[in-house]
Amino acid sequence: MDKNQESLNELFYKIKEKNLENIIIFNLADKIKLRLLKESIDMVLLFDVLHLVDSRVSLFTELKRILKPTGILSVYPKHHQTHMNMSLEEVIKEIQSVGFCFNVKIFKKLMHDNKLENGYILNFKKV
Repeated sequence: MDKNQESLNELFYKIKEKNLENIIIFNLADKIKLRLLKESIDMVLLFDVLHLVDSRVSLFTELKRILKPTGILSVYPKHHQTHMNMSLEEVIKEIQSVGFCFNVKIFKKLMHDNKLENGYILNFKKV
């Protein structure tokens, strides 16, 4: 999921190049309503995208709808302080407010803009 079509195109070509399957790309510039069946997805990765979403609560609600009961929402809120003016705890509370249960916070080296950086990944389960 992204709002930037150029980034989505780059991802599309990487998926093709590596012959990956079961990956669905969505442009968030359109609507939050995803053309996916209820409880049909095992995992959603929202890495470095939250700051681009106008209605995060609507997005989280839709992700809760499409995730299987055992599904995982994994979030890398890279710009939570600078672009969203939120602490990690506030991001967690916002996601919990739509019915997700915080599971684990992982601190790892992550790739961002072709550089390795340390950051937090937040994983959630459906309640």
